[in-house]
Amino acid sequence: MSKSRLTLVMLAVLAAVFTASAQAPATSETGILQAQIDSLTQRLAKVEKKTTGWDKLLANLPKISGYGQMGYEWNGTTDNAESRFYVPSVRLTLAGDIGKKVDYKFQFEFMNPKLIDAFVRYKVHPGFSLQAGQFHTNFSLEGPMAPLDMETIDYAPVVKAIACQTPDTRDIGIAAYGAAAKRDGYNIFEYSVGVFNGEGKNVVKDANKSKDVIARVKINPMKELTLSGSFGYGERGQTYVHNTRYAAGLWWHGERFYLRSEYLALRQNDWSADAKHSIDGCYAVAGYWIKKFCPLVRYNWMDSNLSGTSVKQSDYLVGIDYKPLKYLRLQANYSRTQYKGAGGSNIVGLMVTGIF
Repeated sequence: MSKSRLTLVMLAVLAAVFTASAQAPATSETGILQAQIDSLTQRLAKVEKKTTGWDKLLANLPKISGYGQMGYEWNGTTDNAESRFYVPSVRLTLAGDIGKKVDYKFQFEFMNPKLIDAFVRYKVHPGFSLQAGQFHTNFSLEGPMAPLDMETIDYAPVVKAIACQTPDTRDIGIAAYGAAAKRDGYNIFEYSVGVFNGEGKNVVKDANKSKDVIARVKINPMKELTLSGSFGYGERGQTYVHNTRYAAGLWWHGERFYLRSEYLALRQNDWSADAKHSIDGCYAVAGYWIKKFCPLVRYNWMDSNLSGTSVKQSDYLVGIDYKPLKYLRLQANYSRTQYKGAGGSNIVGLMVTGIF
């Protein structure tokens, strides 16, 4: 109970006491006291009204959040090795509501300063919303995941090659999305479909007249299980290189154990060079939370011939996540990349993330 409400209750009790004693002849003193009580009651009502107004104003201000990361990486190949400290990301997010059906989000990156997200969303009803600006295109399960939600320090190689072509999954455009069949706090069916420039974030001018179309469907037969299918089509550059992408995956996100796996494919047709290229691959990542620790493993396989020569690689990763505090995260990853007939490399990575 707020102080103002508590005061009003106390005054009401006092008023009841005076009323109960009304059988005795009224005196000038009781009349003066009653007038003072009425005056105080009116003043407190005004103060409470002003406080409510300030609460509404503060509620409409943008909510500020963000995170900063610092990492260390040792990369060793068959010929040499190198190491580095680096700061991959320092981000600030402003998000808020404009009325009951419209919200917005702006996200800024301070390392190599650039705008990450900038969009406005109109929630027509739970089954249909519109979003316009610069945002994730929602291709695949892992592609649109924020670094804070990633189990590993970096995305799977096949996801980086196919889902993050621009160079990440953000682009400028408009999208519709929604959900249906809500049950026990989750939606059984979710969808998103968008039209984008196809040039990536912060590229205002499109290189051609064509637009990218990207769609994703998610089915959640139970709260912990998600099945996903994605499709993307677009044309790259002034020569209109055809790009068709597919992804299908599943994600078990239980309270302790999680498993996510996807198959992704790219088919590219360069009419000007009379050449066809492709990428096929899959990954699987799994982990189990033991209090504040989560040991994890990941496997990635990819076959690419974008350069005209087939390159096959397998990636093996083991790691651990540690969250000693709610807003502090520590990650350690070791990964081995093996190229068919061409040696490989080893990477040791450490990452510290602070969240606010």
